[in-house]
Order: sequence, then C-alpha cells, then structure tokens
Amino acid sequence: MGDATTTLTDAGSAQYTLKTGTAFSPFIAAQFMREWQNNSIFQKYDAKLFGQSGSVNATLWGGKLGVNIPGGNVFVAYNALTPHADSFGGGAIVSPYGNYTAMYASFMTNNLLSFGPGHAWRLGATYWAWQKQIRFIAGYSRFDTNYDGKTNGVYLDLTYFPKMLKGLSIRDRVAIDNGLKAYDGSSFIYNRLMLQYAF
Repeated sequence: MGDATTTLTDAGSAQYTLKTGTAFSPFIAAQFMREWQNNSIFQKYDAKLFGQSGSVNATLWGGKLGVNIPGGNVFVAYNALTPHADSFGGGAIVSPYGNYTAMYASFMTNNLLSFGPGHAWRLGATYWAWQKQIRFIAGYSRFDTNYDGKTNGVYLDLTYFPKMLKGLSIRDRVAIDNGLKAYDGSSFIYNRLMLQYAF
C-alpha cells in the first residue's frame, strides 16, 4: 500500500448545473478525498499531531448547493473530515490539499486541513460589477473540530481587473477569525493585498 516515502491520495469532485432558461441556474456539487499511508515515517518516529499518532488515514467529503444569478452566485457548502482512531492527527490530512481553496467550506485562513477532523459549513457569494472589472466575494464559515474546538470567520475579497492593463489584477482580501483558544478571546484579522500580472 505504501512506504516511508509514499502517501496515496484519491480525490475527485463533480458538479451539475440545471439550465433553467432563465437568469437563475441552480447547481449542486460534491467532493471526496481519501489519503492513506502504511509504515509511514510518522509511525516510525511516533510523530503526533493534535496529540494523536499512527498511520495516515484521512477521509474528507463535502457538498455544495447554490444558484447562479445575474452577475454572480450564492451558495451554501459543507465539509467533513472523518475522525479515525489510531491514525496520525486522528484522521488529519497530511498533504497540502488545495492550499485552503479546494475545500468547499474553507476560506483564506481556515479549513479542515489546518484544524484536523471535524466539520464546517460556509455561506458565500460572488458578484461581478462594472463590466466584469470588479469582483466581490463574501462569506461566513463555521468550524466545529475535534481538537481545536469551534471557530467562525468572515471573509471579504475585492479584486479589480483594469481593462486598460490586460492581465493585471489588484486584490484585497480580509479574513476575520473568532473563537479559537489561540486568539484568547480576541478576533484575528488577516489582510492580504495582492498585485498580480498574468503575462
């Protein structure tokens, strides 16, 4: 199945959009990821994550339901990372699956990759304006995890794509996280300003 250097991962997703002939098109999506490794280096050195040691054994699944509207979409999403006894991190994902973006219920600073087993839901929306030169994304997510407890957050994302400079984008992203023990009763505000040019 695997050795000290091989982690096996299976992942997939599917989406269906119902064409209604109107400006509103409902959609549904599902995702699944399975990761495992036997005789891993984590076992060899009794490595622990969230105080849990063992072989790699992670199962993630999720669903997304929404509607495309004129200029954007709105959706609700859910992800669950199943706990597994006697496994590294209690069932944690060890590969950088999506770098915080592939999971439906994740946002810029939070997802089940960093929190470990548990579940999360998200309410989100995207809207394009000014001849598709401005994109606004907003969302609210809530996490209930086995090892890090409960947290929630708000995510705001504003991007400008100037037509006069094709390929340039100016993006400001803000995440406001609440509830983690590490924040000691305060909110954590993360702001990222990005200038990108696609050659």
